[in-house]
Amino acid sequence: MIAYLPSEISPERTVVVSCLYWARRNSEGLGDWRRFAHVIDITSLVYPEMAEQYGNFPSLPDTITEKCTVPRSFQNFRSALREQNPAAIMILRPLWRKPEMLPFLMEIAASGVPWIVCSNRSHLRHIKLSNLYRGFRGLLNSLRKPFRGASSPVFFLSNCSLTNLDAIAFFKPRHVAKVSHLDSPGGKCSKTPRHEGLFLDSFLPFHPEIRHRFGSIKAEEFYAQLETYLDLLKLRTGVEKITISKHPYSDGSESRMLKRYPISDEPTSKIIAQYDRVWSFGSGGMSLAIQLGIPAQNVVFPNLMSDEHAKICIDFSRTSGIPVACFDGKNESWLIKESLVLEVRRRLAKVYYNAGGHTVTSFLDSCSAMATPK
Repeated sequence: MIAYLPSEISPERTVVVSCLYWARRNSEGLGDWRRFAHVIDITSLVYPEMAEQYGNFPSLPDTITEKCTVPRSFQNFRSALREQNPAAIMILRPLWRKPEMLPFLMEIAASGVPWIVCSNRSHLRHIKLSNLYRGFRGLLNSLRKPFRGASSPVFFLSNCSLTNLDAIAFFKPRHVAKVSHLDSPGGKCSKTPRHEGLFLDSFLPFHPEIRHRFGSIKAEEFYAQLETYLDLLKLRTGVEKITISKHPYSDGSESRMLKRYPISDEPTSKIIAQYDRVWSFGSGGMSLAIQLGIPAQNVVFPNLMSDEHAKICIDFSRTSGIPVACFDGKNESWLIKESLVLEVRRRLAKVYYNAGGHTVTSFLDSCSAMATPK
């Protein structure tokens, strides 16, 4: 029952406090994100590793600046929050295990307005059997040391409650509700498939996170090998054409390197349903293909990618149910072949992403419609 909730819990009267830098890539899965009253992006304050990783954070190509404040200190955050005078607050992807996060949570809980925790951003690559022990230990610790703020959240929103049990135990919300994953396609896709393929995110040599975590990749060799592999894919699958989906962080550096294959500037979420097949180097965008039932395959270039980078791609593929090929510039071999086991994993992944569920904004609309005005 949510009839006691104030009618002010609506997107137009809700301020989002984001711990996931406010960019189109990270916001479109919320629903109509433009409707939120304001966004206070505290990513660089609670997640300094990300600021270091991206160097010029938050000036990435898809950064949203309208109706957004990026405080440079906790005091700046406190002032920005009070200046907005929100009717409700939603904290997006709180890094609640980090000590840097606690002062912000305490401030939100003491604001005197209803607040919501939204944690619907985890990738399947982080959900493996090897993490069960750590998750169980985190759950026990959360039960022993729950959040002790002035008020508890009205809602805890996630795409999968089972994978957030420790966070739910920590926050002790009044209600737990299910929404779609941030990487869910929602209603953004126009399903008009044609006999063509889409390759996701060929920005690896220039991607700031890849450079930070795995070192540099020789761009000229990488793109020459990629085009050779795309030639092979056309022959093997019979697709008439392969288009490359531009990465949201791309500054166009790859455009001068790709000689024979076109690049689409349209967001992957808007165009992916138009293609018969999808490939990538382990992009998180492959979750869209899983949810839409499009045949998908990952590939690693062992002669150009670090072993650690290749392992992450393989682990994500295995967890998500995606076959993986290995291409060294001359020969292609299969690291993970299509199988019944992979098919079952894809079905489970589709359930995990909750593609047909409420978006965050549609959920808040339903709350506002059912609430009793003050």
